[in-house]
Amino acid sequence: MAIRLLRRTAGRNWDAIRARFLREAQTLQVAHPSIIQVRDYGEEGDLVYLVTDFIEGDSLRQVLKTDGPMPWTRLRPLLAQLAEAARMLHRKGGLLCGVSPDIMRVVPDVEEGDELLMISTAGIWQASDLLATLGDETLRGSALADAEVHYIAPELLTGQNADVRSDVFTMGVVAYEMATAALPYDGPSMPALLGAMLKGRPRDPRELQPTLPQGPAEAILKALSASPDDRYVSGKDFASALLG
Repeated sequence: MAIRLLRRTAGRNWDAIRARFLREAQTLQVAHPSIIQVRDYGEEGDLVYLVTDFIEGDSLRQVLKTDGPMPWTRLRPLLAQLAEAARMLHRKGGLLCGVSPDIMRVVPDVEEGDELLMISTAGIWQASDLLATLGDETLRGSALADAEVHYIAPELLTGQNADVRSDVFTMGVVAYEMATAALPYDGPSMPALLGAMLKGRPRDPRELQPTLPQGPAEAILKALSASPDDRYVSGKDFASALLG
């Protein structure tokens, strides 16, 4: 088991932070093989806690560092799992906007003889809570890490409302990185990164991963559009275009 604790500290809006943590725990009550299972949550005194399964295995970041870009034959089933997990979360008002390869695992699927993509609860949010957290510059009670902002849609980084199209952007970033072992948008500073996102057209992933078919490549690029209006309106639509 893995336990996440949040402790009350002075100088913070504890009631709001506590409420966000408990809402997150409720959102995570989703039975899906790609979402690490929540076993218990609650509070004791000045602590709130979340108990989940502990999943051994390499992070997606480490897999990409070791193996490099994923060929389409390996990538497709993992993206199908990501899309299905997102669909289940969206039904409960949850978003994957906080995910990154650092908090995802790729583990053997003993029963099917394939691989499972496992998503940590740390990357799952209610949209309103993510906006509030970005606004007060904290994430899970700590400073917002530079690595995480690469996966957050530009409208969220500029304080606008989030919806499923923001999640489509995040899924597009993860799909691009899995296919190419590179980020679609980067920059030496937060303003530079945001500027790159707002230009909205990264390098064609097929230049870095020749096995990626044209249809999935175009679907990923559309998911990475700067404006939500230019992306897919739902995770289901993105999955259909991505997976055929």
